[in-house]
Formats: sequence, C-alpha cells, structure tokens
Amino acid sequence: MRLAILSDIHGNYEALQEIVCDFKKSNIDSVIFLGDLVMKGPEPKEVFETLKKLNPICWIKGNTELWLSDKRTQNESINSTLKEIELYRNFAIERLSIDSINFMLGCPEKKSLTIENKTFLCVHGSPRSITEALYPNNNFKDTIESVKEDVILCGHSHIPFKQKIGNKILFNPGSVGCSYDGEADTSYGIIDITQASIDFSIKRLNYPITKLIANAKKENFPNLEAYANLIKEAKNYRKELKL
Repeated sequence: MRLAILSDIHGNYEALQEIVCDFKKSNIDSVIFLGDLVMKGPEPKEVFETLKKLNPICWIKGNTELWLSDKRTQNESINSTLKEIELYRNFAIERLSIDSINFMLGCPEKKSLTIENKTFLCVHGSPRSITEALYPNNNFKDTIESVKEDVILCGHSHIPFKQKIGNKILFNPGSVGCSYDGEADTSYGIIDITQASIDFSIKRLNYPITKLIANAKKENFPNLEAYANLIKEAKNYRKELKL
C-alpha cells in the first residue's frame, strides 16, 4: 500500500490541488490527514470539499480546528492575540456550512491504525498534546515513552522530517499550505508499506503562489500582507502564533 500523508493545509487550495494532481503519478492508494485544514487561509471551503472527496482513512483535527468552536487552549490564549484568531475564525465560518464545521469538530485528536502488520499513531502535534510541536533532531524520549505503535505520524511544526527513536519512527510530512523550512514549495509525505518493509519519503512540489495571494486579496483575507510574506518566505517569524 502507498499512503499520502497530508498535514497543515491551512486553507491553501492551490497547494492542495497541486498535490492531488500528483497522486496519480505517484500511485497513491489512500490518504491520511493530520489536521489544520481550513485556518488560517483564504480558501476554507475549497480545501474542505477537496479533502472530503479524497476520503482519508484517517482524518484528525488540529489545533486550528478547535478555533471553529471558539475553544482556546491555555497556550494559545497566552501566546496569540484572541482578536487575530477571531478574524480568521469569522472568515472561515462565513464560507463553511454548519455540516462541514460540525464534521471537523467531530474528528478525533489522535487515531491508531494497523496497516500490513505495522501500527501507526496519528497525531497533530505530539502524542501528549495537540499544540506541542516536534522539531527534527530533538530528544523525543519523554514524548513518546508511552506510545505502543511502531510509527508516530505528526504535523504542526510545518517542517518535514523522519527520525528514528529506539525501535520507533517519527515522521512529519511538513505542511501542505504553509512551509516553515525556508522552501516555499508545498510538502507531503509518502509511505510505502509491505509485509516485509516500510519506506518513507517527502515530496516537494511547486505551486502557483501568485494565484493564491491574488485569491486572498480578492476574498479580503485578514492580515494579507503578513500572510503573503509568510507563504513566500516559508519562515515562521512569529513562532508564538501556533499555526
């Protein structure tokens, strides 16, 4: 089986569309989604409808899905301006149906899967918290000590990496919609699974950033200049805003 691992789409339909077009070429069988679908980004309805059609075998919520219910974590309340979050929330809610909002709010925060005798734990941030970002080359021993699965799939940091910790593998596919590793290309992960082996790879694709920003301007997306700079520079200068 060949899986596409998607995370942190953040309302970027242009990037998601580029990845979906690549699926046939890459012989993708199924999709796993690790959260943060519609905020913050200018095309919430389009990305929701596109992901729904893909029928992921796993669809979990990220921290920005919690914004749809006006729920705040302590971390976000301290480190983000509630006014800014409210702008993105209102923008998305105006463009989404009640059914689609309820669907996203009903998704689990983590899920365990078994595929070809391999076990996977799917989370957004870390096994401990939906808002805990894991970065490459860190010591994750305490973070994963209670995990029973063979592979931990996570997003949230917007930085793609694979790291082996003991007999476990931690895999982050990066961000579809808003990279933070200095490369503006969209990013997704591919996992090839057989009874005998499991292989991981990251795929980067160019997409029409100019069109994305033009669409954002047309839709009067909040904080457009800051958003455009973030997308083009692919660096999170505001780490306190837990996207």
